[in-house]
Amino acid sequence: MKQHGFRFLVMMVIFALAMGSSVSTGLAAGGMEKPAALTRISFDSGGTSATVSGHMDANGRTRYVLWAGARQLIDVTLSGPEGASIEVRRRNGRASVAGEIETLTSFRGYLPSAGDYIVDVYTGAKGGDYSLFVSIPEKVAFQPNTTSDLQEGSLDAHESHEYILRAARGQILDVSVETDQNAADTDGGNGVQLIIYGVDGSVLKSGMSEGTSFRGELPLSQSYIIRLQAVDRAVDYSVNMVVPRRISFAQGAYSGSDNRAVKAHASLYYSVRARQGQTMTVEVDANRPVQLIIYGVNGDVLMSGMGDADNFQGKLSATQDYILVVRAGDKAASYKIVVTIR
Repeated sequence: MKQHGFRFLVMMVIFALAMGSSVSTGLAAGGMEKPAALTRISFDSGGTSATVSGHMDANGRTRYVLWAGARQLIDVTLSGPEGASIEVRRRNGRASVAGEIETLTSFRGYLPSAGDYIVDVYTGAKGGDYSLFVSIPEKVAFQPNTTSDLQEGSLDAHESHEYILRAARGQILDVSVETDQNAADTDGGNGVQLIIYGVDGSVLKSGMSEGTSFRGELPLSQSYIIRLQAVDRAVDYSVNMVVPRRISFAQGAYSGSDNRAVKAHASLYYSVRARQGQTMTVEVDANRPVQLIIYGVNGDVLMSGMGDADNFQGKLSATQDYILVVRAGDKAASYKIVVTIR
């Protein structure tokens, strides 16, 4: 009995020493690594992105956490030393964002549920300085019976704001940005860069010295991200995003039409495809005065909307999509638009 008690005492001492060793080396009982501290990423009020940076030794890891809603798109980009990577997962660790753990330098995907998400930053064998950019774009949803959305905001120097909207292949996307004149650059710019890309990574506009407007046909049915990036000064901006309603003709027909109602001082946009040399006729029958504006995607203006004219007929000089705009005056109007191309 005494020998049995002595053996038990020895085992307890060995166990205590092992526990002390594990604590002193930063390991929890069972040899598991202690959970690393989490640094929460939060956006400024009304903001859609944030950048965090730091320095880590070789083979280091820093952990970040941020909250996001269900079905939101998250865009994460890491800049760091060679071999650096990120890992994105739900906070509980049981499932990753995209079904598999993403260990890359960038990640873009839709979140399956609302809650906290973990972003682990690994520096790799070299270590060094890193910068992590995280964006959750603001969703743009057109109101019923509208084809555009106007957003306004403010950006500090080098800050960005991201919007996301969904559109179909073959639709026209028309984006234009205006800023306060006090922020205008001396070289004729307006203080912001406009960057547009699809969630698949295809770039429609890179933002490198290309102005602050875009108009073009979309290559795929998907969501598109519109990023406004301030340069070296703060700016107030307004951005108008337009996806015109396409007028299509039945097989063998020469004309198409649409019946709508437009709110006071609002505009509804249409697009129609036509070839060089064809004659296009546009007629608008409205219960109140409206303006009719027509221009090509190349910028050629066929009808400026000045005056009371609500019809057009002319021979087309280029094969392209044409944008038709019905704009109401001081009162809402109901109308029918008929487009004939021969």
